[in-house]
Amino acid sequence: MKLQKQKAKSIVSIYLELSKLNILSLVLVATFLGYYIGNNGIGSWILLTSTLMGTAMTSAGAGALNHYLERKPDQLMNRTKNRPLPAGTISPLSVIIYGVLMVVFGSIILFVKVNITENPSPGFNTPSLSNSLSIVISGLAVNMGAPYKLFSISSILSLIIDSLSCPACL
Repeated sequence: MKLQKQKAKSIVSIYLELSKLNILSLVLVATFLGYYIGNNGIGSWILLTSTLMGTAMTSAGAGALNHYLERKPDQLMNRTKNRPLPAGTISPLSVIIYGVLMVVFGSIILFVKVNITENPSPGFNTPSLSNSLSIVISGLAVNMGAPYKLFSISSILSLIIDSLSCPACL
């Protein structure tokens, strides 16, 4: 007997499925263990919570964007045809918006609450945030068939973020 995944019934269950909770939980366990070992204990509960929250949001966003990227092959396989996008329970645009917002806000939490808190020097690591955003935007641009315009937009976005957060880095 082959098990088929049932269609998500509520909007909450749809977004939870898009977030890929199984993967997200493994990412959070690895993040916690790395934090704990690197800190020789819990250290700051606020920093730990911010780290886990930002990581969870970026991971959930990545899961949703993966659902978007895999939507066409998912329609063809029995195992995946009941996922939210192939089943038609949510629009592709809603998935993109959710995924990008989660990645952006998760990155901002990690940047503001973790990176700046732990390394407040003027040369803090801003390129990681702008590069993450560039990769997300560029990946979506290529998938949507409009690479040139969105590549340039992501490059401009990268430059703006870098210059605002670290003028000495330019």
